[in-house]
Amino acid sequence: MIVKEINQYHITLIETQIIEHTTINEQLVSDFKDYVLERLENINLIESPDQELQKKLLYMAYLDSLAGARYPSKRNKKAFISVIKDYSTWEHSDRICPLALKKLSDKHPQYTELKGLTKKAYNQMVAQGGKFGAAQVNLHGLPSKDELDVVWPQDWNDDPNSPNRENLTQIIQLYNCRNSLVHSFQHRKESPYPRRNSNVIHYRQYMRAKGDSIITDLKHDEFELVHPIQFLYKLCTEVTLNMTKFFLEEETNPFERYYDDFGRY
Repeated sequence: MIVKEINQYHITLIETQIIEHTTINEQLVSDFKDYVLERLENINLIESPDQELQKKLLYMAYLDSLAGARYPSKRNKKAFISVIKDYSTWEHSDRICPLALKKLSDKHPQYTELKGLTKKAYNQMVAQGGKFGAAQVNLHGLPSKDELDVVWPQDWNDDPNSPNRENLTQIIQLYNCRNSLVHSFQHRKESPYPRRNSNVIHYRQYMRAKGDSIITDLKHDEFELVHPIQFLYKLCTEVTLNMTKFFLEEETNPFERYYDDFGRY
């Protein structure tokens, strides 16, 4: 009878410890989520003459911080890319960037099939862009990785020093934008002209100004890839909510990783 009571005591004690541990972890994750989302909202509320640049820079830094908390052992680029791929539903992250594709094709003109895909992508962009630069080119019609695989030079597949097709994807262009902001403190300003769906990433054909005159003879290279602040805010929010679910399921203290390591470059 005494042994049975002792065993029951141990079982009850273990169950209590499990409950307490779960409760503590739930509270930690909840506190972490509230903490980072408050910081995110503070970025969103910034008002200044240069708020677009400031917000973009801070949104990128915010994603960096989440990437470091989730993947502390990965270098910055891999962690940044992984946290977006694993914890967001950005459907066009693997679409091919025509600007990066054209740069690669121009460097290697002997690959005619690659050049053909580039020309097709650019013709589609020009058709959508509009003569006066107010229209935008959305990402859903851009080449896919499967389309790129068909025309990718075979000798590049066998050479480890050959171009990397991943560098042509939209998610890498976002990381490149992050680098321009963080290291050069610059970005392309978004056009003041009206455009549709300004909360999504898009390409825009733009006008150049010379004095008081607008140059309307646009060329193919006069496109820019726009990462709107609304898109970045939504991306940061989604990654936060999905990543904190992971911390809860894995019973991990996110604060330890969040402040654990600086300088993963």
